[in-house]
Amino acid sequence: MIDLRRVLAAVDASDWTGPVLAAAGDLRRAFGADLTVLHAQLLLPPPYFTERAVAALAQMLDSQRRAGEEWLRQTVARHLGDAPFTARLVEAAPAEAILRTARQVEADLVVVGTHGRTGLQRLLLGSVAERVLRECDRPVLAVRPGPQGQPPWAGGPRRSLCPVNFREVSRRALDWMELVLHSPDWR
Repeated sequence: MIDLRRVLAAVDASDWTGPVLAAAGDLRRAFGADLTVLHAQLLLPPPYFTERAVAALAQMLDSQRRAGEEWLRQTVARHLGDAPFTARLVEAAPAEAILRTARQVEADLVVVGTHGRTGLQRLLLGSVAERVLRECDRPVLAVRPGPQGQPPWAGGPRRSLCPVNFREVSRRALDWMELVLHSPDWR
């Protein structure tokens, strides 16, 4: 049986933020889980960084941090109302931040958005969701928006894929699939 106590939702500033928060919020409510919402931003100094620019750069980075924190607070409030959550703004590359934070908060499930890019687009742009799916040591729910921006499971799951072999990890994957397909409490 699945014991879902801690959910980590990783969001960016794309159209996938709403569906990710909807999925994580529904799971938080259904299981009484703690919710951590993560936004990662990589703040890099400009290549022309000089000693003179230290004060200006520090001020600019502080301003960007405050803007990121405010965006995260407003975005979660808009999608989840007054539901309790912990916000984390991390200065790191997104995939690295998600993987590290999942371990730190001991997440039972990581929820990420996926754009569903393939081929050359994925090669050129990379895929945070794909890297998290490959490298994460805990279950990951990859969410895409439903038709016309509806919650991702409006009307129930349309497709599910659960590759299995004869190992223990496959049995656990099937438990999660059972949760997805047969738990009307969080749809």
